[in-house]
Amino acid sequence: MTEYSSISSFQEALYAGKANCEDTVRMYLGRIEQTRHLNAYLEVFTEDALRQARSLDEKIQRGSGPVCWRALSLASRTLYVIKGTP
Repeated sequence: MTEYSSISSFQEALYAGKANCEDTVRMYLGRIEQTRHLNAYLEVFTEDALRQARSLDEKIQRGSGPVCWRALSLASRTLYVIKGTP
């Protein structure tokens, strides 16, 4: 899997069909799993992330406009509570 140095290079690959959101999310989830021993993340929302990635891929395939900014992974170093999570 290719690593991208900027949002614009990822967006370019995404709309050229050289990348997709689901594969990119899976790559980052794999990295999280490989470094789980570091306890860098308290919660990882794997299924939600994959569901959203699939949805974005479908929107891109339908040509429903730019959605790249939504495909970015979010990791927070600040501890905060998300309503509805343990």
